[in-house]
Amino acid sequence: METMIGLPFTPKVLIVDDKPYDVKILEMKLREVGCQVAIATDGLSAIEETRKFKPHLVLLDIRLPDIDGYEVCKRLKNDADLKEIPVLFISAYGDVTDKVRGFESGAVDYISKPYEFEEIFARVKTHLMLRSLQIQLEEQNKRLEMLVEEKTKELVEVNKKLAMLDATKNELLQLVANDLRTPLTGLFSVLDSLIYEELKDQLTKDQLKAYDKAKQQMLSTLEDALLLTQIDVSNTDRVYGEIPIQQVIKQALNNVRPIATSKSVSIVECEAKDFKIFGDQNLLTRAFTALFEIAIRFSARHERIQLQLGTFDHHIELSVYVIGYTIPPDYIGTFFDLSSSARLNILGGELGIKPAIVHRIIALNGGSISVKNEGPAGVLFIIKFPFI
Repeated sequence: METMIGLPFTPKVLIVDDKPYDVKILEMKLREVGCQVAIATDGLSAIEETRKFKPHLVLLDIRLPDIDGYEVCKRLKNDADLKEIPVLFISAYGDVTDKVRGFESGAVDYISKPYEFEEIFARVKTHLMLRSLQIQLEEQNKRLEMLVEEKTKELVEVNKKLAMLDATKNELLQLVANDLRTPLTGLFSVLDSLIYEELKDQLTKDQLKAYDKAKQQMLSTLEDALLLTQIDVSNTDRVYGEIPIQQVIKQALNNVRPIATSKSVSIVECEAKDFKIFGDQNLLTRAFTALFEIAIRFSARHERIQLQLGTFDHHIELSVYVIGYTIPPDYIGTFFDLSSSARLNILGGELGIKPAIVHRIIALNGGSISVKNEGPAGVLFIIKFPFI
């Protein structure tokens, strides 16, 4: 007789039958093929023995002195600790109705009496192998769950450390920006006095203009850096809500009109439309202001900047078309990146970090921005926001 080979454990089988002769023969045969065997002679003791013995498989007769095998099987399947143990019915009741009822109660197989032990052995071995695979899978899942839990804890700790480092970095940047503002203001005050009072007659108009430009660019970059760190550090001061986009555009245009006037650039406003977006109005106004400043930098003198507002593909879309300078093709893909060298190589570095600020604020408020060259001497910025 073949033994229960190929199993990573010694199989444990519970026999539930009230017929001593049948039990004795079945027990002897199962032990011969390497099984540990326990016996129960009624339904209630079968359930109790299953809890204690923890068999890998139950051979269950239908006719028992107290509760029948169907009820025993149902109770085993309703027990969270026992429901995975396969149950095979062995019974003289061989009608289709009896077999269907057995399967409905939760059994995995049904063997009719009288039987040949070779048949029982083949079926028992098959279900023990299936049970073995199930146990291995359960153990593997537990190991994976433990591994996932362990790695999750590690990631949580790493994220905590990264958050602390990021917060420290942002606090340091804020500190540097704030600490630089006061001494720079004092320094430029002294320089203004020196240049415009004592050295004015010794300097050309171009030199004075270059000084003013460098001064404004340095102070603007410092303010932009401070704003960028404020965006990254916390969202506690942000107030989100529905905003008329036309109102944001109008306020931003008012902010940049002096710059546009100084360059003789006119801005053709878009037609008033009652579109609303969701976001922080203060931040979005600053983003649009920065974008319009960028547009003015790209514009040639005495040219016009064209704004258009509409809806496309389920989005609210604002386009800003500028005639003047274009973006070198190598820098279009990284135009809005803070670390990109584009900001240093386009328009003599006049843009500073404004493109990065515009991109971050718009993304933070659920929108997107893109840029491309349009024609031989034009740039087109497109901002999109979802409908609300």
